Amino acid sequence: MTTSYKRVTIRSSIMVGCLLILVGVGGCGKNDESAQIANAPSQSGASQPQPPPITAMGASDQGVGVMERIQGYRQRLEKNPKDIEALIFLGNANYDIQRCEKAAEYYEQALVLDPKNIRVRTDLATCYRNTGKVEQAVKELKQVLAIDPLHENALYNLGIILLKDKKDTQGALKTWDILVNKDPTDPKYDALRKKIQELKEAG
Repeated sequence: MTTSYKRVTIRSSIMVGCLLILVGVGGCGKNDESAQIANAPSQSGASQPQPPPITAMGASDQGVGVMERIQGYRQRLEKNPKDIEALIFLGNANYDIQRCEKAAEYYEQALVLDPKNIRVRTDLATCYRNTGKVEQAVKELKQVLAIDPLHENALYNLGIILLKDKKDTQGALKTWDILVNKDPTDPKYDALRKKIQELKEAG
């Protein structure tokens, strides 16, 4: 089992095309091994654990009126820099076309207004990790877990960072043990349990 995960993104080609035109083209400087650390484990394979995905707030999978909506949120933000809905929407729009640095700027502003928004904070951690700011990503995920100690995606993501970026196998195992023991009979964690056992046997 390869442990990687990515945030649930806007999958409509029309939607992404509109975003690329309007928001601009950029990149996250992503880690090669785990292209997108995220709010939900990768769904590329039936063996992957499947926590409930967190979708982009305000995003439309239909691609209908996307450009107009982005323009509208930009105008709202110009009139009111504390418009949290606009900040989150524009953060998600940038995230979904892999402009993680810009997305992080919007998320940071949103968290000033709503520090306990764990969905936004988890996305911010993803942005930080994808741009090489591993320590900041860990800090954000730990803040999420301080609010919700059993937050599925934060636990999963923190385990990935500890294992792959920090080379802290024991820390990753401890984190994932909390996750899989939330419900020891839940089959969606079977693949992760297998990975945990492999790591333990490898010492």
